Parts: sequence; C-alpha cells; structure tokens
Amino acid sequence: MKIFILDDDEISNELSRLILNMSGVENVEYRRSGKEAIKHLDECMKFDDFPDLIFVDLNLPGMNGFEFIEFYEAHYRNYFPETGLILLTNSVMEDDKFNAKNYESVIDFWSKPLTSNNLEEIIERYKIRF
Repeated sequence: MKIFILDDDEISNELSRLILNMSGVENVEYRRSGKEAIKHLDECMKFDDFPDLIFVDLNLPGMNGFEFIEFYEAHYRNYFPETGLILLTNSVMEDDKFNAKNYESVIDFWSKPLTSNNLEEIIERYKIRF
C-alpha cells in the first residue's frame, strides 16, 4: 500500500506518517504544494507506482485543495479510478464538506490531525488492507 499526503504543514505530515507507519504502512510520501504533488504523481504514473490513497489538505499555497482535486480528476482519475482521495483539513466549513461530494475521487472528509482512531475507521469503512 502506498499513501500520499498533500499538506503544507510539516508537523501534520510527520504526525500522519507516524500514525500510518504505526499501522503498518511503510510507503508514505508527502509534498507541500499542489505543484510539487503534480510533479510527484507524474513520476509515480511514469513508473507505474501510483498511490493507493491520497490525503489532501484544502489550505495550500498557490493551488488550494479543490483546485488540486480538479486537476487530479482531469489528469489521473481515468487511469487510476481505484485511488481514493480523503480530505484531511482544518476546515470546519460546511460548504467545504458539501463541495467535496461533487468530486468522484473524494471518498471522505476528515478534520486534522489524522489519529489512529480515524485511521482505524477509514480502514474499516473502505476495507483497506496494509
């Protein structure tokens, strides 16, 4: 299982990586901007090593999370329909939760930080195997 995190918060990224590692996920990558994420995903696509699950923050520099998701759906979704995106954000706006439902690739919406309890629920809900 390969997990990718798009979040500009270094502490949140390391905490998420730790929680995932403790749950048995060794292959965790992250980038801090949409531009860096796109470059990384292009490389993953080129080497047939695309992530199984992607956590996306909404508040990002340059390209916000929704702009990234729009790009993702236009460029990657058809090639990797099994990859799910989970919004992991500090946003508490109901509009954000509502808007997230408009994207086929977004499977869930969680508030930061990722916790072992949240991860257990995600694993159970989506039958994810690490």
